[in-house]
Amino acid sequence: MLTIHNLVGGINLNIEELSEFLNEKFPEELSEINSSIFLLNESLEQTKDSISNSIADLLKEDNHAEAREYIDASEQLKEYINELDSLIDGINQITSKNTDKIKSHDYEEYSVDNKKPHSLDEDFKFKRPYAFVLKESGKKVHNWRKMLKETCNFLIDIDENKFENFITDDDFKGRKRDYISHNTNKMNSPIEVGNEDNNFYVEGNLSANSIIDLIKKLLLKYDIDLDEYKIYLKADYTDLHE
Repeated sequence: MLTIHNLVGGINLNIEELSEFLNEKFPEELSEINSSIFLLNESLEQTKDSISNSIADLLKEDNHAEAREYIDASEQLKEYINELDSLIDGINQITSKNTDKIKSHDYEEYSVDNKKPHSLDEDFKFKRPYAFVLKESGKKVHNWRKMLKETCNFLIDIDENKFENFITDDDFKGRKRDYISHNTNKMNSPIEVGNEDNNFYVEGNLSANSIIDLIKKLLLKYDIDLDEYKIYLKADYTDLHE
């Protein structure tokens, strides 16, 4: 049976090569593809929200058996959403390397003030990061995965032993995958962090908002006030999907 996972997984195998070809030969079509994937992801997000509302109602009625089915469906949708976000991010990385191939207004129209700070409580769907600042230490990043990677490295430098403890912490374990580990066995798209003497892997197959949720969880474990973390954006594509 062909599933979204199979389809997206197959695309991801050659996404860089395919995106570079389309960006060079058919830039406008690639932009349309990216927008269509955004719209698909938005529909999946809305469906997931509807399921979540139904779960709440079922739990109020003590209908735990049916609620479990809804929860399983919601978790599957989340996996698909995260995979599509990774696909979108991959395309954006390719197009950003060669912006002269696409009409300049396609980018300029959605660029934002990259000096304006944003808090972790905001919605980062359809947005692209420029940098982040943690404890007055800044780092430029070109995507959300890079932000997660650099944040983890920052925290490891503060206290490596604390980060080590997250490997056995249930807060960083999903039903089918680990979010922090020393190996990649239970990860879909691992990001290597740490150093040569003690490296870790962090799950990177997450949407922008899921990455922010993970970062918030990490900061709280380190007793770091969330207000000490600021995000700076490069672009906001929200208007493309209204």
